Amino acid sequence: MKNINLTEVPSTTASYLKLISRFSSQIPDNGQLPGLKYTLNDLTINPQHLELFNKLCGVNQDSLFATYPYVLAGPVMLALVADKHFPIVPAGLLHLRNRISILEDLDPKQSYAIEVFTYSGRFRAQGFEFDMLTEMKRNDTCVWRSKSTFLKKVKIHKEDPAAEDENIYTKLDDTHFLTEKVSVPADIGRRYAKICKDYNPIHISSIAASLFGYKRSIAHGMWVLARTTTLLNGNSRITQLDASFKGPTFTNEQLSFKRSGENINIFCGSNPRPVILVKVK
Repeated sequence: MKNINLTEVPSTTASYLKLISRFSSQIPDNGQLPGLKYTLNDLTINPQHLELFNKLCGVNQDSLFATYPYVLAGPVMLALVADKHFPIVPAGLLHLRNRISILEDLDPKQSYAIEVFTYSGRFRAQGFEFDMLTEMKRNDTCVWRSKSTFLKKVKIHKEDPAAEDENIYTKLDDTHFLTEKVSVPADIGRRYAKICKDYNPIHISSIAASLFGYKRSIAHGMWVLARTTTLLNGNSRITQLDASFKGPTFTNEQLSFKRSGENINIFCGSNPRPVILVKVK
């Protein structure tokens, strides 16, 4: 495995510039990505940055919220994807699923190391699916872990078995609708991008989103996930958060929800199908 140790948060601008010159993906024949690992040590939490995240996502707790380390890891993950040895061009990638495990309390006053590395891959009906692991460590002990699953749509000649977390979700019937609603602001993509550094044009501009076939700009799925779980779960401790992203969450729409126990279905506007399926423990 190739190991890169970072001394500071990598520049997302530099990573985007590297990606501009890459046009095609090299899908590995064996379905496995090359071993790459990027590590950022001695990361301290910026109180102003954390406050912005909490305000935008409705978080009201002293410890770091379950999805906040994912935001911190964003520039590190982008740097790995921009590495010349990473074979998949991110343009057109779909974020399919995310599994977050909170292993210990996340104290914002502590310093952490963030490690992002390639994991497993598989061929599925829609194309090549692969996982990226992110771990946040305190004193060499992993306190938070995320497995992010992405899809590159390509023609395949074989199909592998599904990942173990693909079919854990439950679609709920209409008896489980809740009264809570959340409005998706028109500018939420731009506001959340300033925090997470994901400036994908479909999140920033409705005009840009229309070039990709969408009717309006799309909210970041991780913002929707954070906003929903803080609303419906309050300050209850979360140990595991699973999400399956099924469709776009358009800005200037209203979110509605179904819930039964640990299962949450998120709906956008008049779309009768859930856009995100969630399981929270």
